[in-house]
This record gives sequence, structure tokens and C-alpha cells, in this order.
Amino acid sequence: MSKLNDWCSSNNLIINEVKTEFMFFHKSHDTKFGVVPNVQLNGKIMQRTYKFKYLGVILDPTMSFQHHYDLVEARMNSAIFKLCSIKRYVPELVMKVMFNAYVLSIYDYCIEVWCVQSKLDLNLIQCKINRFLLDQKVYWDVRPEGLLGCPLLSVRLSDDIFTCK
Repeated sequence: MSKLNDWCSSNNLIINEVKTEFMFFHKSHDTKFGVVPNVQLNGKIMQRTYKFKYLGVILDPTMSFQHHYDLVEARMNSAIFKLCSIKRYVPELVMKVMFNAYVLSIYDYCIEVWCVQSKLDLNLIQCKINRFLLDQKVYWDVRPEGLLGCPLLSVRLSDDIFTCK
């Protein structure tokens, strides 16, 4: 930490000791990662954190992104609920735009970073989207090319949609 502090002072930067926190990244199955020594900056002990939001993505020490996945799922549930409440009053074209803006934008944001969940977890989100689209009797494609090589979020009406429980 002294090297970081020296570099910052040589570049006319100041580290706020009150706002600065630290996080140790480690493997999820690492059992020898025991007691963490106190990290000090200018003689003040820094607080350790176990989740941190950076550019809208919640980081955790094991990089499992489970907290971020839970946030995405909750925000998508809320957005789908809101769209369901106005579906009778909105034409299909407007609903398509609103779905892309309010639901898919939540899922898409930084997905290349946080999408390390199991296919079962990702399928839960897919089923919620498919249920919404089937309720709408929508016959438009949101993303026919799929996502990161996975057939997620390609919402064509086909037999695989009906496998969700």
C-alpha cells in the first residue's frame, strides 16, 4: 500500500482513507484463505468489503457474481411485472420496444463479465422471459442469434419454450 500511496502522491492524487475499502479475491474452494491481515493506509486501518459495485456490476471475492445475478433477476422480475400491468393498453409494437428497453437491457448490461452462472440459473431467467412472451402471444424475435453461443434469449415460439416449468 505504501507504493500505491507514493505513486498517487507523485501524480498529485490523494487517496481518501475514509472511503477506501479493500477486497481479497480468491478461489471459492480455497480453504487456506484464513485470517486476513489488516491493511493500512497512512496509518489508518482500511475496512474489508465482501461485495463491491463497480460500473454497475457487483463483484464478490470469489468472482461468482451471485449477488449481481440476484440483482439482475430481481430487476427483471420487476420490469416484467410492470409490463404485464400495462399490456392491455399498449400496442404490440410499443410493447416490443418497451420489452427491449426495460427487460433485455437489464440482462444485457455487462453480460460478458457476469454470465458465469450455471445453465439452470440462466434458464430460470429465460423461462420468465418466455412466459411473458407467450402471455403476450408475441411472434417477434428478440435475438435470433442467441447469446454467447447459448440459445438464451432467442424467443422464437418453438418446442423448447414449452419445456420451462
